Amino acid sequence: MKAERINKDQIRFMLGKKDLQERQLDMKELTYGSDKTKALFEDMMHTAQDEFGFDVSGKPLMIEAIPISEDSLMITVTKVSGAGEMGMLFGSNIPDGRMAEEEKERRTPEGSQQPSAAGQPVIYIFDTFELLCQAARQVPADMPLKNSLYREEDGTYYLMVYYNKLDKRTKYLMTMLSEYYSDVLDAAYGELMVKEHCRPVIRARALQKLSGVENS
Repeated sequence: MKAERINKDQIRFMLGKKDLQERQLDMKELTYGSDKTKALFEDMMHTAQDEFGFDVSGKPLMIEAIPISEDSLMITVTKVSGAGEMGMLFGSNIPDGRMAEEEKERRTPEGSQQPSAAGQPVIYIFDTFELLCQAARQVPADMPLKNSLYREEDGTYYLMVYYNKLDKRTKYLMTMLSEYYSDVLDAAYGELMVKEHCRPVIRARALQKLSGVENS
């Protein structure tokens, strides 16, 4: 298992075939609160603490597991501000190893997942336009994703992204954006605040339109 610290609030783990075999862990078990999954989470947290001093005690977390191939897995753990919203995205904001017990409760009768509250965006904060453009360049221009961009007078950018479904492309986007944004606003009050106090810069398809912008 390889660990990489991305920033002060986020750490990423890569597990290969050997790691999964040693733990007798099947990827399907990650969608259920099994003892093996809990043991894996505890092992990751010990590694995070020992190698990077990454302390998660008493912190709300979001945990995202993405299969890279049939026998490899990427798991990203993030300390969250505005945990109520982000917990809905990733299915786990509890630091006790229950990676997906809550995820089952949020599934619709058809088994689909709701990445965010109905009609509410996830609001990402970017400190600079350069970081925003760097993130945008990672987004496929044809990605059917509703998003808009606002700017505060102090130069802070707010990117509102509406996730209608959770698929591989959406998971990729969530993970990618986490490497560029500085924080996340709670959508319960953030959307109204941004729209009232910030200037709209790009009202539709902001990421797609910025994907071709080159920074000097």
